[in-house]
Amino acid sequence: MHSESSDIPRVYRYGPRTFWLMAVLGVLCVGAAVAGAVWTLGQTAWNDILLGVMGTAIGLICGFSSLLSLRSHLDFYADRFEFQDLLRRVVVMKRDIVGARNIQNQYGALHFTVVYNAPKSKTVTISNFGRKDEDFLLWFEDFDNLDAKEEREAADRILANPVYGDTEEARHKAVTTQETWIGRGGMIGLACGLWGMIYPSPYLWALACLAALPALTVGAVVLNRKRWMLHKDEDDNRLSLHDWAAMPAGILGLRAMLDIEMIDWEVPLAIAAGLSLVAYGLMRWVEQRRWQWSIIIYGVVYLGYFWGLLVFGNWYLDRSEAQTFPVTVLEKNAGKHRDGLEVTAWGDRAAGEEVSVDDHFYRSVEPGQQVCVYRYSGAAGWRWIIVGTCPASSSGKQ
Repeated sequence: MHSESSDIPRVYRYGPRTFWLMAVLGVLCVGAAVAGAVWTLGQTAWNDILLGVMGTAIGLICGFSSLLSLRSHLDFYADRFEFQDLLRRVVVMKRDIVGARNIQNQYGALHFTVVYNAPKSKTVTISNFGRKDEDFLLWFEDFDNLDAKEEREAADRILANPVYGDTEEARHKAVTTQETWIGRGGMIGLACGLWGMIYPSPYLWALACLAALPALTVGAVVLNRKRWMLHKDEDDNRLSLHDWAAMPAGILGLRAMLDIEMIDWEVPLAIAAGLSLVAYGLMRWVEQRRWQWSIIIYGVVYLGYFWGLLVFGNWYLDRSEAQTFPVTVLEKNAGKHRDGLEVTAWGDRAAGEEVSVDDHFYRSVEPGQQVCVYRYSGAAGWRWIIVGTCPASSSGKQ
């Protein structure tokens, strides 16, 4: 770690080795993003395109953040600090500081967010860039840890909720017991999500777990709305069951995107989006809370859950006979999550368009070999396909 020789101002910035490490990381991330964008341009399956766009965006964010951080530095004076972050330079007077939050160590560097008034409340996240001295912390020793303060206030609000008991001792005992069981429920939700994501076998049981846990959690909240809530609101006086449902709901949507190749995806996606808004609104009404910006985050989870329910319901309840289209494999394209085959024309699809297959089937075929595309009508009329061996008497649903 490097600093200027003068104590006033005291300057913190990356040391030489860290500087070059961040520079190399930034270049690698930008390069990966460019490669991902090139790969995405060659895809035809919408789920591969979506994954490619997400990967490219993450690479660009990582790359440019790493490169821009090379110009960052922190200068301490007796009455203020000046911080150059990725895009701006911020000057904060010591007299204006209210406190700090989000205090954490990341790879040896201390980071936290400073809250200050200038004249209205603002924040800036600063770092010691990994420097090992006490001056950094001593400069802030007179200010509150706002996270710890808010945690104490949140605990006090919950312990003041009369639904947990008539006396402070009874409420404390009830809250402690319920927090323990809520934590165990969160572990079940985590286990269910990992099961569905990593090794969903038996497949239907894994799907049932992913679909049932969020529904059961909502039911528990509705029946105990005065003591539990689904969403996390820091200023509320109820315990949250968020961890029971969030991961299983998201993984259900991910499994639907990876496992079922939908031909007619626009209608179920629109329905899932509408159901997400309705469900979020109903839950906020049940919880007697206003709509918040958290809908952006929770909306993704709701959307994934309803997308998964619709897609898997359309698949599982489908009793239609498959339409069989014999095709020839033109080219194989290995993907990170799903592999693809470019095939000859079938149905209303032109030659060269890609269809998704699982890894086992992908490894069993070669260009020039004949395979069959099985198209099903779907229980709700939303067509979906799978690709398998010919003849058409082969099993369609897998």
